[in-house]
This record gives sequence, structure tokens and C-alpha cells, in this order.
Amino acid sequence: MKVKINGELTDWIIPQASLRQGDPLSPYLFVLCANVLSNYLIQAQTSNSIKGIKIARNAPTINHLMYADDILIFFRANRNTCHSVSTLLNKFGEMAGLSMNHQKSEIKFSPNISQQGAQILTGIFNCKKVDHLGRYLGGFIDGHDTAKRNASLILDNIQQRLAGWKAKMLSQAARTTLIKAVVSVIPLFHMQHTWLSHSQADKCDAAIRKFFWGHWEDSKTPIMISWGKLCRRSEEGGMGFKRMMEVNEALLAKQVWRILTLEDSLVSKVFMGKYRSSFQNYQLMPKPNSSPLWKKLCRASRVVTDHIGWRVGNGEKIKLNDAKWIRPDYQNHSFEKLCDLMHPGVVSRTRVADKWVWLLTKNGDFSVKHAYKAITNTPPDQRSGCNWIKLWKLPLPQRILHFWWKTVNNGLPLRWNLARKGFQIPTVCPNGCDALETEEHILKDCQYARRVWFASRINLKLDELPAMSMIDWINQVMNSQNMGKPSHQGQLILLLISLCWSIYTHRNLLLFQQGKADIMECLQRAYHVVDAINGLESIQSQDYFFKLPAPTRVRGIGSDTIEHNLNPTQFTCAWTHDCRLRRKVISILHLQGPQPRKICSLVVDHDQHTQLAMLRTIRLFSGAIRHGTEGSINIHSPDEQIVHQLRSTTKASIRFQTIINDILIFVLTKTFVSIFSSVKTTVVWKGVLLPGL
Repeated sequence: MKVKINGELTDWIIPQASLRQGDPLSPYLFVLCANVLSNYLIQAQTSNSIKGIKIARNAPTINHLMYADDILIFFRANRNTCHSVSTLLNKFGEMAGLSMNHQKSEIKFSPNISQQGAQILTGIFNCKKVDHLGRYLGGFIDGHDTAKRNASLILDNIQQRLAGWKAKMLSQAARTTLIKAVVSVIPLFHMQHTWLSHSQADKCDAAIRKFFWGHWEDSKTPIMISWGKLCRRSEEGGMGFKRMMEVNEALLAKQVWRILTLEDSLVSKVFMGKYRSSFQNYQLMPKPNSSPLWKKLCRASRVVTDHIGWRVGNGEKIKLNDAKWIRPDYQNHSFEKLCDLMHPGVVSRTRVADKWVWLLTKNGDFSVKHAYKAITNTPPDQRSGCNWIKLWKLPLPQRILHFWWKTVNNGLPLRWNLARKGFQIPTVCPNGCDALETEEHILKDCQYARRVWFASRINLKLDELPAMSMIDWINQVMNSQNMGKPSHQGQLILLLISLCWSIYTHRNLLLFQQGKADIMECLQRAYHVVDAINGLESIQSQDYFFKLPAPTRVRGIGSDTIEHNLNPTQFTCAWTHDCRLRRKVISILHLQGPQPRKICSLVVDHDQHTQLAMLRTIRLFSGAIRHGTEGSINIHSPDEQIVHQLRSTTKASIRFQTIINDILIFVLTKTFVSIFSSVKTTVVWKGVLLPGL
């Protein structure tokens, strides 16, 4: 074996001892051994000694599937084939030391074979015969009612996880965190291949809803806010919970995207080999005899097919009459494909193939998050007047943020709100007032609240407030503050919301624990929260650790070791604007000697996107460098976004992908190393000050 260190391969290493489980090289060696077994089975398929299954005439033949240390082999139920499989497994065991576990191995026959024949063939492998393969990776993989049983598993897993927590000891904010971080993630794997019915999805939602509101066997908390509002995104006034039905549809849509775009993958070859005729005019229309799984995928495909677009490469795949392409103005022509109208190399110098992209994301990749958003498509709630994005970014404890969220949504369990839900209870204020106990009353109109506001640090006289409710006034103060910089207004909003929370907490202590109407205790409770936040921000501003930049992952274009050893040649990309000719000139300069030397230039219209023009110039430069160039090259760019897109592991924006792919192909196919970096210095070129360098 060889090991790559700092981008260079070492000499051959011959292992002197075997590796045990837990060794860092063990997983890689296991994969290599598994590939040997896979290649043996493929060769046996080619020689017809072990024939696999084929679900359609145009689908590939499959005789094995592998995952981790498990393998599922498909073959014909006859004696010769069984002996061939047994011989192959024994041969592999002698070579790799990985023998078949007869106690854990199972064999399943089709209903077309007799009982006597099944017993004879089972004896060849010395393993147990089963009618169902049971559960694998937590789900059922065969049987007529697989989807129904997997749906029951999803509900059981959610209920067991919820019952395992000491939910009574958790606040509603803590339960919210558990729902988002744990419960909502449990069914994701199974829902990628299981379609939940409406009743099954509603049961999952009901279990989560009861856990959030605290419905236990011995007591039930009233539901103050609808489930639909809870499932809104947090920036739209909800809790950010997910409806299981829509999540299920988004996850199945992801499989549709994989089938349509990953043409070389096995799942795409199998499904498109059988159901390619179902895909017509960018619509998946299942036939009556289609499999249940394919029918479910077709039902979930709308969010994929409605938002497909083309990323142009060489233009050979895009037909001019394509439904996802621009309709031509002139119909009487002999052109059929887009490549017939293109000059070669204009869009893509490397002539990469055209590609489908998903238009709801910037990089064109399918996203379950954006698919769920498109499926739900709930309009934001404008009636509250609260900037929810600013609210959830406040550095207050989650229990206080939840309190204010419920306050704005009229979701506090106050007497008037409970009476509207049908509870037969008194509706007057427990502080001795004759008014109805509403959010506005306990926070503003109550005599106790007035004394608290006046005794606070801001000495607020409620009679001097604008003619609006207390909640609307606080939301107005929060909406007008700048979240990027600390300010007096930012401190004010923290104090206002904390005081409201403390007043409500005092109300609960007075009502349920026979507390006293102590104003100073109410104030100290709010001050303790605000002062703790200010102290934490002070520590962060003084500690150098909090000022360190976050680490980022970059593409493997060269390495720091190579850069320092090879002393790369320095180039930079700069641009000037000619106002008289209404043109932009983007140039590559060689930074050698006292004066930069121009290597190449690109002249574009003044309104062309500057980043796009710079990338085109870098592509022109990198494509012109000859093969065999010695040394390395460092290309500086004044735009940090360009550097990030060239070095980042994530995909760039759709409009830049073709050009960036060309640049990376030029870089990787030549012997030099190209390192893209940004600089903040200023370079003078022929007396012209180049901005941003």
C-alpha cells in the first residue's frame, strides 16, 4: 500500500502483521476486501455462473447488494448455482479470512420452489431458512405490508423516545429543544422510503403536540396555540416544528431527484430502466401496474419537476422545444438542439455536459429543507407586528423568549384566555383588580405592574406611553433596533422583555404558591437575567478566543506545504472601468519587479457582473497556460467571494458553476499548482490605482 502525506505518495509499504478491529486502517482494508468479493460476484454474473435478478428488460441485473459487513446475494434456486455461490464464498474466506457466519446467515426462497427443493438447497449453505428477512437497519425490507409496518415503527419509536424522558421535569423551552433536535430526526431514515398515510402522520404529530403542551396520563395542559401556528417557521412566528406528512413528501422527493439526476447510480438505473416511460414532459405519471413505492415517489415528485432548470454546458442535451427551456421566437428553422446555435467553447471551454439543476437553491442542488418550505408555503403572519428573526436572536434565555412568543400570540394560560377555551373559572385579575386578566392587563394596566414599571431602572410611567398596547410598543422598540451593534436600545429591549417575564412569573407565584406582592423581588429577578447577559458580553469582548475566525474547509487545490516549498509565481486579477466607452477591463497581472506586467485582459460591457467577468478572465488565463509548466502559481483575487467559491467544498452559485468547473479542470489537469487567495493591498498599474487589491 501507499500513503499520501502532504499531497505526495510514499513508497510501497508491505504490512508485516494483520490488523485488528479498531485500527485506523481497518475500515479501509475491509472496504478493499469487500470490493474483491464484489468483483468476484460481478465476474460470476458475466460468466452466467451466478445469475442475478432483473426487474425489467432495460434494468441492470443485480446479483448482490452490500452494506458495511452485510451482503445480500440474489441467485437462481438450483443446485449448480448454489454450489457456485458456496464455492465463491469459501474461496473468498480463505483469501481474506472473512468467512460466512452460518448462525447469522439466512436464506429465503420464492414461493415457486417446493419444500423439498428448498431443504436440499438450504443444506448446501448450512444456514436457516426464513419466510421474511425481518428488520434491517431498523426497518422491514420485505413483505407485502412493509410500508404499513415501517409506519408503525416510526410511531412506536417516537412514542418510546418521548416516554423515556422525564418530561414533567422539563420546561416547555427544553421540550422544544428535544423535539427539534431528537424527536424530529428519529423517523427521517425510514421516511425516505416509506409513505405515511394521513392518519399515520397525524398520530405522529399528535404525539409530539401532546409532549410539547405537557399532556401526561394524570393531567392535561390546555392547548393555547394551534398546531398550525407551531409548525410555522421560527422567522414566521412559529416554533419551527415539522409536519410529518410534508417532511415525508420532501424526503421522498429527494429520492426522485437522485433517480432523475444521478444516472450512473444503481437506484437510477433500476427505476429508470423500468419506469422511464412514466417520465413525460417533466411529469412522473405512474401506470396502474406500477409498484407501490414508485406510485408514492410519483406523488412526491411535483416539488422536484416543477422547479427543474438547465445549467448550460456544451448544449448537446438541451432541445430547443424543451419545456424547461426558453421558447424560440422564430419557429421555422432546422435547428434541434441548443448546441446548433452555440459557438464551441463560449459557455464552457471544457465542453462539460448540460446538467439539470434545482432552481429553489442557489447552487442548484436539491435540498430537503427548501423542498419542505415549498410544500408548506405558509404566508407569514403579519398581524402580530413582531420581527421574529430579531426576537429569536436576542441573547435572552429560551424560557423568556418562549414567554414572549406566547404573549404575542395570546397563548399565555391567563384566566380570560382559559375561559375562551371553555374552562369554567373566574376571569378577573388575581391581584385584586376588577378587570379581565389578559396579557395587556397584567403587563400594563394592573396596579402591581404599574408600580413595577415605575420602580424599575427606566422609571417608566405607563400613562406617558404612546396610544398603543404594551406588547405593540415593545415590539416596535425591538423592530427599530440594530441587531448588529450593541446599543442602549438593545439593552432596553432586554430589560423590557425580562420585566414582563418577571411580572408574569410573580403572578404565578402569587396564584399557585401564595407568594407576596413584593416589587423588589420582581425587579431583582429581571435584573439578574439582564446583568448576567451584560457580564457575559463583557467577558467575550475582552477574551481573544471569541475573536478568532471560525475554521473553514477548502478544496484540495495544492497545500500550504507545497506553496511554501515551491515559492509560487504571483499573479493578481484586477479591473478598471472606462466610463467613456462604458466598458470594464479585467486583467491578469504578473507581480514581478517594481511594475506589474499585464498577461491577459478581457473587455466586457459595463453592466456585466464583476464577479462573472473576473471568473471568465481567470478561466482564460488558466486555460492558456501550457502543460508541463514548472513551479506553482498563486492567483490573487480582490473579491473574497470569488476566492471562497473557488476553494470551498460547497458548490458555487448556478450562474458561476460552469466557469468554475472549467477553472478547476484546467488546474487539476496541468502539472502546476494554482492557489487562489485574496489580498488587501493596493497595486498601481500604469499609473492607474486598482481598487480592492
